[in-house]
Amino acid sequence: MVPEHGFALMSMTNSGPNGPQLNDELTEWALRHYLELEEPSPEPLVVGDDELAAFAGDYHTIALVATVTVEQGRLMVVGD
Repeated sequence: MVPEHGFALMSMTNSGPNGPQLNDELTEWALRHYLELEEPSPEPLVVGDDELAAFAGDYHTIALVATVTVEQGRLMVVGD
């Protein structure tokens, strides 16, 4: 939604291996084509292992347990 331009877009495609990618590309195209807006690409955030340690642990869902660990400045996830 871009209320100041009276513009909104809804895309509900999330199936298959490329559904989220289609949503992203469609949104990017619509903003550029209709509003001449371009969202800047996000810059990678570099943080240390100590800061990432707050996210480490076991996360439980109905379907699985995901274990999150910190390795060399990255969060690693393994599902059981």
